[in-house]
Amino acid sequence: VRHEEAAEVLATLNGLPAQERVALCMKVLEGKSQKEIAQALSFSEGYVSKLLTRAWAHVAEAGWEVDHVQT
Repeated sequence: VRHEEAAEVLATLNGLPAQERVALCMKVLEGKSQKEIAQALSFSEGYVSKLLTRAWAHVAEAGWEVDHVQT
């Protein structure tokens, strides 16, 4: 079951646009703040917020529960 779930997660992440995927991975996997992500990617914090919002929406559309997500 874990292997199947991991494959589903990877498929969902791979289906995201590149900038959304990078921002989301930095947020979730690395625990970075929006400010840190913005600095690392040379984006404004507002743009990072938009990327994360879109990424979470795509993840939710893929069927993953994201009720308690904080962007």
